[in-house]
Amino acid sequence: MASVRHFPGVSRRVAAACSSLVGRSAGLPTGCRGLWTSPTAPLRGPHATLCSAEKARAVPATTLPSNCCCCRCCLDGLAGATSGLRRRAVRGGTADSPTRLGVLSPNGCRQLLHSAASRTSKPFGMSPLSALASPLHGDSPGAWSPGGPKRRFTSAAQLVDKCPRGLQPYLKLARLDKPIGTWLLYWPCTWSIALGAGPGQLPDLRLLTLFGVGALLMRGAGCTINDLWDADIDGRVARTKQRPLAAGDLSKRQAVAALGVQLSAALTVLLQLNYFSIGLGALALLPVTAYPLMKRVTNWPQAVLGLTFNWGALLGWAAVHGSIDPLGVTLPLYLSGISWTLFYDTIYAHQDKRDDALLGLGSTALRLGDGPSGVRWLAGFGGVTTASLLLCGVNMWGGGGMNSALLDIDAAAQALSSAWPYFACVMGGGAHLAWQLRRVDLKDGASCMRMFVSNRWFGAVVFAGIVAGNLAAG
Repeated sequence: MASVRHFPGVSRRVAAACSSLVGRSAGLPTGCRGLWTSPTAPLRGPHATLCSAEKARAVPATTLPSNCCCCRCCLDGLAGATSGLRRRAVRGGTADSPTRLGVLSPNGCRQLLHSAASRTSKPFGMSPLSALASPLHGDSPGAWSPGGPKRRFTSAAQLVDKCPRGLQPYLKLARLDKPIGTWLLYWPCTWSIALGAGPGQLPDLRLLTLFGVGALLMRGAGCTINDLWDADIDGRVARTKQRPLAAGDLSKRQAVAALGVQLSAALTVLLQLNYFSIGLGALALLPVTAYPLMKRVTNWPQAVLGLTFNWGALLGWAAVHGSIDPLGVTLPLYLSGISWTLFYDTIYAHQDKRDDALLGLGSTALRLGDGPSGVRWLAGFGGVTTASLLLCGVNMWGGGGMNSALLDIDAAAQALSSAWPYFACVMGGGAHLAWQLRRVDLKDGASCMRMFVSNRWFGAVVFAGIVAGNLAAG
């Protein structure tokens, strides 16, 4: 009978849980230190087998059992949920590994984990791969916890998995299983709608609903366009190889048909707005279509994504007022969204920088790097985001209009006194960006994903601040 050996920093409960998950006498050790295949099996580090994805950054050989192999996808997919887990090793073979003790590919590891999770409800009550997220963009990591409390809610990924099997590839094509991208697209829309309501007024619930539906549809359409452009690339990137087109679950013709349905539904939503907003919304198709190509021609595709993802900052105001005037309010709001996108999507892009470099693709993660210079750039993006939101607020409630209100002390004082909750929330949001920068490890994909997903709270804080500021100013 196999045993699980406990090492410092590795929970006995987690080690036992990993072993029982696989349902064999030997299974899934923790930290590349946990599992022996028999009570007397020694650690033979020099003979440990590492998968090819891990060879370039192999951990010390003495930390691996000789009859285990280390799979990189376990690190990316599982460590995001439990910070203490940094590696996994899997004994056995699948169709992806030629021998019983051969190297298990990332896809084989996923299959094994999925099948194991479906056979047992304890200690894992959900898919272990909920942390494998994707942009425009990924799902929330940390939705499961080894040996932790049971889930209290149903994730979007679980809801998609419960849908008819033939429908699931279409839902995944639109990233309905990964709602973080929809939130990041929706928040700038809510900011402008709430600002447009004016002092003493709540935002228009009808517009918030229409823009919520529109964000869901256009995010799905954007992801479909992205996958159509990148079908030949996604299959060679570990994080994207399971997307419906890359995995062969859908044909390009089926994806184009799905895109037509999404755009038609989005057009129906757009036609509920005024004429100026309809024209402005139609223009958004240009950056939406161009964005997937930018990684082939520039190291700054995230800037184009910022132009695209924050179009709602202009469109929401236009839906309320029929124009984007005064520019002293709308342009700083738009700039803040662009800078925010550069901040969170650069962090996100660090997950793919190795694959992007091999494929000759550009990104701000590669351009700026993960050293001190890259961190300074991220701090700059966060600073511009916060400063632009402050300027927007001063112009909104201080009467600055087109003037440089940061130099107008009277306008700033008037805005601060009348809409102080907004400025408090913006500063709180800025502190959240600083917290992300302090916590993120740009060399760790799981850490990048956790910080990326946390940006939904930044958007929520700013929205709450705008609503509270308007009420206070009324």
